[in-house]
Amino acid sequence: MLAALINRPSGWAVRHSPLKIRDRRDWVLRQMYQDGYLDAAAFGSAIATPVAMTLVDERTRATVDPAAIAKGLYFTSLVQEILYEKFGEDRVLSGGLRVFTTLDSDVQAFAEDSVNKRLAELEKRPISAKATAGGQRDSGPLQAALVAIEPSTGYVRALVGGRNFAESPFNRATDAKRQPGSAFKPFVFAAALEAGFSPGTTIDGLDQYVASAQGGYLPGGEHETDSTTLRSALVHSSNRAAVHLLERVGLGPTIDMANRVGLEKMPAVPSLALGTGEVSLLNLTSAYTAFANAGVLQPPVFILRVEDPDGRVIYRGDTVGRRVMSESTAYLMSSMLADVVDHGTGYTARQSGFRLPAAGKTGTTDDHNDAWFVGFTPHLAAGVWVGFDRPQEIMRRGFASVVAVPAWAGFMKAATSGSEAEWLERPAGITHIRRCRASGELANEYCELTGAVDDDYVAIGRIPDVCLLHTANAEIVSAATVTGGSPPARPPQ
Repeated sequence: MLAALINRPSGWAVRHSPLKIRDRRDWVLRQMYQDGYLDAAAFGSAIATPVAMTLVDERTRATVDPAAIAKGLYFTSLVQEILYEKFGEDRVLSGGLRVFTTLDSDVQAFAEDSVNKRLAELEKRPISAKATAGGQRDSGPLQAALVAIEPSTGYVRALVGGRNFAESPFNRATDAKRQPGSAFKPFVFAAALEAGFSPGTTIDGLDQYVASAQGGYLPGGEHETDSTTLRSALVHSSNRAAVHLLERVGLGPTIDMANRVGLEKMPAVPSLALGTGEVSLLNLTSAYTAFANAGVLQPPVFILRVEDPDGRVIYRGDTVGRRVMSESTAYLMSSMLADVVDHGTGYTARQSGFRLPAAGKTGTTDDHNDAWFVGFTPHLAAGVWVGFDRPQEIMRRGFASVVAVPAWAGFMKAATSGSEAEWLERPAGITHIRRCRASGELANEYCELTGAVDDDYVAIGRIPDVCLLHTANAEIVSAATVTGGSPPARPPQ
C-alpha cells in the first residue's frame, strides 16, 4: 500500500498558486508512472486534467471557472484570516466548511486588470530627478490598491491589495495606513452641511491666516482665491477654503463626522482638513458609500455565510447599517462630488471615457507621494490608491487626477458595462434653486439676464433671500465680468 504525506498543505493551497500545484502534481504523476503505479493511459488522462478546486457562485449557483482561482488572492487571504479568527485554524483547514463570500469574480478580474494596466502605463513615464535622487530602487516597485463596495449592502465585490500577491502578500487595501490628502475634504464639507451651511454658502477671507499650535497657518494650493462657495471650493479642491471651513465648523464636529463614517484617530489640527490623518483604502472607500446610500453606512462585508459539512449555517456576515449623516447632507454632498467629476479635479474620468452619472474626490499628498481617488455611482463605490511602500514621489506633478483617476475610470467602465444611467433620488427635504453667481442669493429675472446663474440644491428651510444686486434699476452685470463662481451644478433630478 502506497502512503503519501502532503508537505506543508496550507502552503500548497490551490487558491494561492495553481501553477505551482499543477507542476507538483505532474511531478508526482510522473513518479507514479515511472514506478509502475500508473499505466500510460491513466497517466495521460490524469496529467491532462486541469487543477481546480470547487467554488460556487452564490448568485448563479454555477461552478466558477478554475482560471478565476488565481485572481482575488488578497481577498481570499483576508477571508482566511477572518475565518481563522472566528473558528480557529484547525477547523478552517479540516472542518469541511463551505464559505460563501461577497466576491464577484468578474468585477475582481476587472479590478486586477485595471490596476495592472495603469501601473504598466505609469512605469513607462520618465522618472523624476527627485525620485531618482531619493533612491527609486530602494523603494521597491510602484504599487496600487483598489476596493469596490456595493453601497446598499456593504458587500465588497473586489479587492486588490497590491500588484502581485506572490511577490508581496502585504494587503495595501486594508493594512496600509496613509494620508488621503484632499480625499478627506468631503467629510469636512459634510460636517459643514450638518451645521447649517449650504453648497452655495460663500466663504470669505481665505487669504487670512488660521490659528494653530505652531502659529498662523495658511496652506498653499493650485486654485486659491480670497472668496468662494462651498461647491466651487470642493470642485477645485481649494486647500484654504477647506481649512477655513474646518475652523468655522470646529474640529470637534469634523472629527465626530469622520468617526461616524469609520475614520478614527484623526489628529485635532487645522491641517486635518487637508487629509493629514492616516486611513486605509478600505475604510475610506467604505466611508464614501454613506453619500451614495442616503446617509446610511453599511460596514464592509466579505463573508455572506459559512455552512458546516451538514449544510447548517453557523455564521452570517451581514451587518446592520447605521445612519451617519442626514439624507439631505448625503444628497447635497453627492451633488457637489458629482461636479468634481463633471467639472473639477476628477474630470479625467470623463476624459478616460467613463460616462455614467458619478461622484468622487481626488487626493494627492505632499511631494506627490500618494495618489487617491474614491468615487461612486448609485450602485457601486470604488477607491484607488497608488504609491510606493516606502513613501516617495510617484512622478513629477503626480496629481491624483493624472495617476489614480484613469485606473478608477478603467475599472468602472468595465464593472458597470451595460448599466443604465441612473442617479440618486432627490430626498423630500431638498429643493432645486437657481442661484445668482455674483451675490450667492436666489436668482431673480434680472440675474438670469446676466447669464451668471447656476443650478443648485438647498435644504428646505435654508433657501437664500432673493438677490438685491440685480434689479430693474441696477446696471446688468455681464457673465463675463463675474469671476470666482461655481460651475453649473448637475441638472435637477
